[in-house]
Amino acid sequence: PYKQAIADCNPAHPGHWLNERANAGMMRRLLSRHADNPTVTAEYLATLDRLTGARRLRLRDGKWAGSEGIVYDRWDRAVHVKRREGPWARIIVGVDYGYTNPTAALRVCIDGDGRAHVEGERYGKGLSESGQVDLVREVAGSAECVCVDPSAAGLRAALHSHDMPVIEADNDVVAGINRVHDLLAACGDGLPRLTVDPSCTNLIREFESYEW
Repeated sequence: PYKQAIADCNPAHPGHWLNERANAGMMRRLLSRHADNPTVTAEYLATLDRLTGARRLRLRDGKWAGSEGIVYDRWDRAVHVKRREGPWARIIVGVDYGYTNPTAALRVCIDGDGRAHVEGERYGKGLSESGQVDLVREVAGSAECVCVDPSAAGLRAALHSHDMPVIEADNDVVAGINRVHDLLAACGDGLPRLTVDPSCTNLIREFESYEW
């Protein structure tokens, strides 16, 4: 009367689709540890004990942990994923153009203390130019500016023709990563300068899987 699929795997990063599916209650997960296996020897465990970082957490402790090569190693769901409400001093939209890869638009709200909060996201794959414009308009609202990938001249022109305040983004990758690193760090009050709404599932997955 039903179909069933069974699979086994080692843990990967927390945003992996199998972990997300299990956390959402869409599949039954049976967790096992090396202590459950009577054939595992002390010598083998000693080998695993020499692992470090994410490889130890995954392969020795059986935990879903970020990679050792993860770019944003300061990222912590418990700290950075939360709901926030205004009032906001500024609202900015960032757009990364794509066709084979998704076009992404993020609505970033900044409070009076300069702390940024990603309030919403829109992702779309294989969209026409008009579809990309509609995607950006969904999050733009009263944003003071829409920062667009400098390689997307056509999209910038299309957004401008729809009366959106478009500016060309700075795509210096290393400088951008360093800036985000600084924003993820805790300040003197113990709070970071960047948070993300729980609804931004694609962005959260990127934070947890983006590797060098």
